[in-house]
Amino acid sequence: MTPFVDEALNKEPFRSFLSTWRSVRKGDSLPARQNIHLRDFVDHLENLIICERRGPRDLRYRLTGSGVSERVRNVGVEINLFDLFVPDIHEPCEIWWNAIMDKPCGGIMEFSTAFTDGTTRAGMAIALPILSQRGEPLLLALNHMMGILRVEERRETIVFGQDYALGHYFDIGFGVPDGDNPVIAKPKNLEPVNDEPRTA
Repeated sequence: MTPFVDEALNKEPFRSFLSTWRSVRKGDSLPARQNIHLRDFVDHLENLIICERRGPRDLRYRLTGSGVSERVRNVGVEINLFDLFVPDIHEPCEIWWNAIMDKPCGGIMEFSTAFTDGTTRAGMAIALPILSQRGEPLLLALNHMMGILRVEERRETIVFGQDYALGHYFDIGFGVPDGDNPVIAKPKNLEPVNDEPRTA
């Protein structure tokens, strides 16, 4: 595990989120969706996401917390997560998300988010695999918005990864693909103006 991943997993909100995921797990198997109760994730509900894979580049939102819905106003059931990322990073994003479900392993993504109000913020997300009732992998994720990178004109749609997107893996008992090397869609070369977490 890289120092970055180790540090991220030992800080809130990812530390308690991962702990709750582990508490639902039975033995070495992945947690089942039917055992994921929202009351267990009460401290994370605003930024909780569950996605279903329909294809290699087709991840559909199945559940979104209120904070996510407020920030990403065009998100909802049947929205494909790939449609919100800039197209030129779809290939590395496909590798990263599918590896989390197919290995399986855990993941942390660092990414920029350009909001419709003109702000671009630093963000991170932790993604963990769970199993549907049919035994197919789903993604349980938690978004964590952080500091402002810049402020520009308002825009019509939200865009993920326009400035940077890096995906890191961590072991949940099955190893990690390609060692600890991150999947770099776009290198991170910006620092937040303000690193206070965004709560809404």
